[in-house]
Amino acid sequence: MHYYLTSYMPEVEQQMKPCGLQSYTVLRFADDDPSGFYIGCMIVFESAEAKVNAMRLPWVATHMADLEKFTDLKPTIWNAEVVEKAQG
Repeated sequence: MHYYLTSYMPEVEQQMKPCGLQSYTVLRFADDDPSGFYIGCMIVFESAEAKVNAMRLPWVATHMADLEKFTDLKPTIWNAEVVEKAQG
């Protein structure tokens, strides 16, 4: 988790912010979570087009391969739209 939070995600932010990255949130699931997930990350872009363009960066393929440094699981990537966000 330390590597993910101190190296991996800061690099995501640095590389993707110019492409429209607005924010990211890292989630750690409970050991007994029925989803079977351990870590989740919600990355929010200013638009669907910005996300598509960011994912086309040559850097992305190398960075996705870097996931092997801390997991042997394949990432699951969903595409979704934020339709409401609470202001707290």
